[in-house]
Amino acid sequence: MRRPRRPKPVRQRPRVAQLTGHGPPTATTLAMRNRSVWAYGHEFFRAALKTRSAVVQAFLLGQALELYLKAYLHSLGFTEAQLKKDPYRHNIARLHAECEERGLGQLVKTSAAAHTDVQVLSASYKGKALQYFSLAYIFVPPRLPKLDRVVRYTRSLERALGSRFGVVS
Repeated sequence: MRRPRRPKPVRQRPRVAQLTGHGPPTATTLAMRNRSVWAYGHEFFRAALKTRSAVVQAFLLGQALELYLKAYLHSLGFTEAQLKKDPYRHNIARLHAECEERGLGQLVKTSAAAHTDVQVLSASYKGKALQYFSLAYIFVPPRLPKLDRVVRYTRSLERALGSRFGVVS
């Protein structure tokens, strides 16, 4: 007697596809995603302006910059999957360089000092030195850039991208 054949397993669609339908996202959906990523960065930026701790402010500015830069790259066609992997994953310096190569400089001018500050912030941010407290910080705090310059640069980025995405801030 022959054994019955097992049916082939049915490939499950991702949960998002199940909820929203099938097929690639529409231009409207992608634009909404860009505005949402920008808005999320905006919330981190607002929180950064309120804190009195330099380390916390640096961390929140890093979060805001990462999201603003990713929103810009999304608007140019980068996918979520591309931006979640190296070399972009949590690497503000690499994200910033990619954005500059793709025309961000036309929207926001980056001074040499601000560029250096982004590099310094990126090194601490990517290594998670800002995210987790260490008793060693009492004696040797993490290396931080000039946060007032980072705030000014982040604010100019926020305004330029907010305008690009049709967001009023």
